[in-house]
Amino acid sequence: MECRLYLEAAPRGTDYAPDECVDLEHLWEVMNFLLTGKRESDGSVANLLVEDWPDFGGSEAARINAEALSAFGNWLAGQTDDAILSRFDPSAMIASEVYGASTIAFNPASARENLARILTSLRAFADRGAQIGSAAIRVIN
Repeated sequence: MECRLYLEAAPRGTDYAPDECVDLEHLWEVMNFLLTGKRESDGSVANLLVEDWPDFGGSEAARINAEALSAFGNWLAGQTDDAILSRFDPSAMIASEVYGASTIAFNPASARENLARILTSLRAFADRGAQIGSAAIRVIN
């Protein structure tokens, strides 16, 4: 079994356990900025969301290998929510041209709360993937 990581909205009617699917709601670059302070990947394990992964024949889906998911989960376990969420700065994200930053700037308090919820889901997802030794499928819908 492989876990699903939806960078955009997960398809309606999907029937996954909460720790088998994360819906990043178009905010993958915003979440990467919170995790790393950067818009794009620098090749570190923290950049799981924006790293270039092999795709499935030119589709919008890519496979993240089990080792990378486990390494990301281990890295994430060493980070506190407070430290990650301390990078929440819509102005800095807009200046860095982070996809989705202008959307969160309209209602920052609500966006921060939503991103905290997504972070919790991302932690559960990474833990579950490591627990079962699963790769993940990253999908852009």
